[in-house]
Amino acid sequence: MARTKQPPPDYVPATGKSIYDIQEAAELLRLGVTVLRKLITAGEISYVRYGGRGKFYFTRDDINSFIKNSRTVAHFERYAMPS
Repeated sequence: MARTKQPPPDYVPATGKSIYDIQEAAELLRLGVTVLRKLITAGEISYVRYGGRGKFYFTRDDINSFIKNSRTVAHFERYAMPS
């Protein structure tokens, strides 16, 4: 029986954190960092740049908004990492 990919849950689990770096956000969204950078460039996810090198950070609301605004499961499959 073939497994179908499921979209991430429509919430970020309560971890006590309110800010996530790009690696943590990618893990929560089940995406690769490169894919998340493409989403940033495409303007599909909100973020905060901070620090001398302008690193990307995401609030819990940024991640939840991205999940809620994603149109279909196919949208996630387009960006999802291979299993």
